[in-house]
Amino acid sequence: MKPYEVVKQRIAELGGTVVHEFKHADGLVVDMPDGQLDAVEQLAGVAYVLRDQLIPNPRPRHVADLSSEQAMELAAETLPANYHTYNSELTGMWPLQQDGFVGQGVVVGIIDSGVSQTATALCVGPCATGSRVIGGENFVPGATEPGATAATNNPHGTWVATMIGANAAFGFARTGRLATSIRNHCSAVSELPCSFPASATVDGVYMMGQAPAVQFYAFKVFPAAGGGAPTSRILQAMDRAVELKNTTLPNMKVVNMSLGGPTLHAGLDIEDELAASMAASGISLVTSAGNAGPSGITVGSPGTARNILTVGAASSAVHERILRDVQFGLGIGVLYRPDSSQQIVDFSSRGPNADGWVGPDVVANGFASFAQGANGTISLVSGTSFAAPTIAGVAAALYSYKPFASPAEIRSAIIRSARPNVVPTASAVDQGAGYVDAVGARALIDSGVPLIGDPAPARKNVSQNVHLGIGVRPIESAKYSARLANLRPAERREFFYVVDKDTAKVRVRLSNLARELPPGQQNAFFGDDLMVAVHSAKTSAIGEGDYLAFAFVAADRTFEFDRPETGLMRITVLGDWTNAGKISADLLIERETDPLPGHQFRGDLTEGVFRVHEVQIPAGTQSVTFRLSWDGDWAAYPTNDLDMILVSPVSAPRISPPRRSTARKP
Repeated sequence: MKPYEVVKQRIAELGGTVVHEFKHADGLVVDMPDGQLDAVEQLAGVAYVLRDQLIPNPRPRHVADLSSEQAMELAAETLPANYHTYNSELTGMWPLQQDGFVGQGVVVGIIDSGVSQTATALCVGPCATGSRVIGGENFVPGATEPGATAATNNPHGTWVATMIGANAAFGFARTGRLATSIRNHCSAVSELPCSFPASATVDGVYMMGQAPAVQFYAFKVFPAAGGGAPTSRILQAMDRAVELKNTTLPNMKVVNMSLGGPTLHAGLDIEDELAASMAASGISLVTSAGNAGPSGITVGSPGTARNILTVGAASSAVHERILRDVQFGLGIGVLYRPDSSQQIVDFSSRGPNADGWVGPDVVANGFASFAQGANGTISLVSGTSFAAPTIAGVAAALYSYKPFASPAEIRSAIIRSARPNVVPTASAVDQGAGYVDAVGARALIDSGVPLIGDPAPARKNVSQNVHLGIGVRPIESAKYSARLANLRPAERREFFYVVDKDTAKVRVRLSNLARELPPGQQNAFFGDDLMVAVHSAKTSAIGEGDYLAFAFVAADRTFEFDRPETGLMRITVLGDWTNAGKISADLLIERETDPLPGHQFRGDLTEGVFRVHEVQIPAGTQSVTFRLSWDGDWAAYPTNDLDMILVSPVSAPRISPPRRSTARKP
């Protein structure tokens, strides 16, 4: 707890340097010699020490560049009266926009790769005089690194901003793939046409965020050329956002973070403390769940924090059919995606979290979103990165409706008003409370929304937390079987399988596949099949998922996994989202065991500390197996992780699988 002058003095004595002292959380960023980390953790007043992890630059799962079809940018006066977008229908935002609540008077902070001041969708008139990007700060070192509002930054942050608050129209050749597909797919289901005739040969398409009058402030944490950002840099940006809210930017009421990475302490990281500080200062923090689905326990940090809005991604048939028409040719979209219902997109990270919290709070479309990049390029982009700013825009519009609402009221209204039945195949771990409904949230704010309380304290075991959090008891038996009956397109069944320290092999078998439809009525390109994903026991978002297997299965198939990591393996089976009909199969899970021998070496480790054990290998040895187990592994909450590094006297070191490694002819 502050003040910690004594801690800082002792860090200096140990050879360390304090890089940053957080103003709105109890923590320090320090550079320390590796050999002193253990000593730092033992200091009075230090709760824990974490190595600064590198968070990769966020990237979409799909990008379709529309430059070849774009004809022109259209002046605002060309727009027809009462024009709106299909996304505003999906989110229930259109009534608020009609009533004039479009984010006016609200600043949205974006912690990302920067937001371009010259992106025309974010300007009012000429960008030189009318950009709604009112400023920014660059946290990335380097004399040649572009500023936070430069057009040469990575496009991600500007894509995000346009999802929140774009307000522009772009012209596309009427006979081109995009314009034709919009008329065929979107206008056929939308309340109003999704495009409009701008001239004899050009269709206009409106790019409008949920809150098209907001202003933006950019916190640039990711380099323009890629390479990622250390967690400490992202935390500094969060800390700075609170400082600005309390001083010179009192109208910064929403911050969007479409980024994330792994955590060993879901709900307990310093991001949680900063998220609480944001809420206390009047900021609603919105984050993306991550793109590590379809298995559970894959939400990334800071999305695992409490008292924020964590957002998963849905996919409408309209969006996907337009994308596939653009990618592969007109008429392909409806054949590629025959299912017309809303789906949770396969890559969207799912809950529960390791602490038992359900996972995403709500969902919005995150597939083939219409967005503008930093250099002005128009694209269709996919990822939970673009579902989160949709919710950030909803929050901003609600603040323009109710300027003195608290973050707790905004969050509770958005979650409690969400529609659970828009995505017919989704469960709570897929979608949280459901699909966002802005007009429903406004009604709850008017009536006095009951605030959502804090979750119950977590247990020290992931299996217990999963059971208490979502009511599912993990499978502990050595053999388990089930009939997966009538899986609809994108419908998901998941099995939490306990892997203990004696597990030598896990076998997963799918058999007796049965389709609802005859071959001629199934998907015209792929037939109807299953998607099978087997995730290791690692929890949270490890890249795009730490998958031991990820496959489309059209016939009987067996997967085998030697020495999987201890904890909850997730075995996830879905009806392929491209299926035309239902599909069924038998599932068998079984394991083989091999008890650990007596411990030859045992000891304690702290963060960043190495322990070296020398092993004498007799001459003529054909193989030697090293096996590692530890307390607080992936079965525990919070989690500890270890690496085993084998060093041969005649070859380079190699990082081995954490539990078991065999050296041949050592």
